[in-house]
Amino acid sequence: MSGAGFPYNRGAMEETAGENPFAFGLYPLRERTARWCYVTLYVFGSLVWANLPPEAARELREHLGVLAIFLLPAALVVFRMLSRLLSSGRFAAAIVAALVLVTAGSAVVLPAEAAVARVYETFPFVALGATLAGSLLACILSRPFSWRGLPALALHAGLVVAIAGAFVSLLFRENGYVRLEPGESASSALRRDYVLTLRREGGGTLRLRLPFEGTGREDSRTYTAGSGEVRLRAQYRRGARGRRLTIFASDRTASDTAELAYGGAPGTLEIGGERYMVDFGPSQLRLPFTLTLEEAWAEYYGQSRIPKEYRARVRITSTAGAAETALLRVNEPASRAGWDILLNSVSSSGAVVLEAARDPGAPVLFAGALVAAGALLFSLALKIKAGGRAAP
Repeated sequence: MSGAGFPYNRGAMEETAGENPFAFGLYPLRERTARWCYVTLYVFGSLVWANLPPEAARELREHLGVLAIFLLPAALVVFRMLSRLLSSGRFAAAIVAALVLVTAGSAVVLPAEAAVARVYETFPFVALGATLAGSLLACILSRPFSWRGLPALALHAGLVVAIAGAFVSLLFRENGYVRLEPGESASSALRRDYVLTLRREGGGTLRLRLPFEGTGREDSRTYTAGSGEVRLRAQYRRGARGRRLTIFASDRTASDTAELAYGGAPGTLEIGGERYMVDFGPSQLRLPFTLTLEEAWAEYYGQSRIPKEYRARVRITSTAGAAETALLRVNEPASRAGWDILLNSVSSSGAVVLEAARDPGAPVLFAGALVAAGALLFSLALKIKAGGRAAP
């Protein structure tokens, strides 16, 4: 990547600024100035995101589509101002190195689900990925088009599309698990998350999704939230007794405490004459179909309990009432209405654990990776062919 030949010309823009009412004199900052500007934006965004309460972060994610309409012009201005820095090969290499180090470190230190919650969904990591996409895009725009440079152009464009697909997956992927006994049906799944739910006897419900992910046997954190005049302080502990949550609730006149186990029996809180039912467990994920387990089998090696194969026959009924039967095996899912239905396990009693997952970003990521890989192989083939011709 190089800033040489960048199509933006400061002098030309200044000359036409008086003639064009839409030319605001924006031009790429010098690389050193742009570097400090980028660091400032990165640190500021990371600090703001780290101090957002959980409910505010959830609201931002749910309204991301509307926010994008207002944020896109600002993003284009930032891209324009930082374009020289983004098209620098050294800067791109530094971003790639940072992504590799963070990803490798997360895989070593954290469990998979904890890595998603604590690293991959955070602003610093997402901002690095967006910066890499911007750097690739700046490289594409900085080079004049030529047929000889088409493989490099396709490689960069494929990587941009793959990163876009990864962002779509991160924001919109949904999955949950269902446990069924033979003959049982379910039209919803349980997400792999942590939700605190308060239900007031007189009516009203508060749900708070909490990013609890422990790194070891012992882990303790505290979160705060509010519902009207009621203030909550949730202390999470992960230890020998499993995942537990202690709720400290108070209003202007009284306070109460409840201790809950993840997925266990609900507790009660009495605050200011009001009674609340409180539970701590996974949230529900509504499915566009109903799953009914007809039969399941588990085969083992010899007399051991080492599983050889799991199979399950599941009836899938759409909301319109159309039903069909699918035979599921491990790594052989059924696909319906944009969802994949996977078989995870079969117990000795014939009960199964199914997983329902929808990932709209997967096709985009796969297409981008395919284009990038094809361009890379084509470029290597051309170099090998050119080297063979040059050999004596």
